Amino acid sequence: MDGNRVGDLQRMYVLFARVSALELLRQALSAYIKGTGHNTVMDEEKDKDMVPWLLDLKARLDAIWEESFSRNESFANTLKDAFEHLINLRQVFRCHTETILTGIIV
Repeated sequence: MDGNRVGDLQRMYVLFARVSALELLRQALSAYIKGTGHNTVMDEEKDKDMVPWLLDLKARLDAIWEESFSRNESFANTLKDAFEHLINLRQVFRCHTETILTGIIV
């Protein structure tokens, strides 16, 4: 994901689909988003950069969803759920949730 290797992710998606293992790929995607976002969301020193960083992450993952995961609806739900998890990690961040949700959760 970090390397934006869209083609490799697309091949992986196709292979996982062939062996009925897309659930494993969805779980890995969720774990990646939660793990990647956790450090930024919980680091108070990164408060100023948190919203732009989350928006950028969401845009990159949306592109991957479209190009690599064939716009699979269950993967869209995984993205949405993982970002909601990140947004709800910190009490301070919750006061901005309504504004942020408008921008990053479709």
